[in-house]
Amino acid sequence: MGNDISSTESSDSDGRPANTETAQKQEFEDLARQLTQQWEKTKKPIKAQFPRGFIRRFQDISNRWPYLEAERARTVCCVIQLCDINRWNLNIWKIELTAGTVWEWHATLPVIAVIETLCREFALQRGWIKADT
Repeated sequence: MGNDISSTESSDSDGRPANTETAQKQEFEDLARQLTQQWEKTKKPIKAQFPRGFIRRFQDISNRWPYLEAERARTVCCVIQLCDINRWNLNIWKIELTAGTVWEWHATLPVIAVIETLCREFALQRGWIKADT
């Protein structure tokens, strides 16, 4: 459990956790709380930049399915990029109880949509199903 980012081992003289990952997590949570309070007070969106490079580039994933029509391939690529954002959020934030459960379910819907689209298009190409299916 020593590698778990949520573990606490000991504190420095200033009361902050000695574990670097835990300290970074605490700092991140503090900043998130401060930004949330600022947003609630001013009602102005924060618009912090999403971490660059985490979302796969369109051109890196667009050629993965040569059997898709261009428009459908574009949609699939955009949904996969949304999945990257959802994956980041699911791995960064800890949301519990009903809201967390519903959020996890909500984040899986784009994944299911991609799977359904790829399976359907492949089956259409093979003649296993008709277009109106």
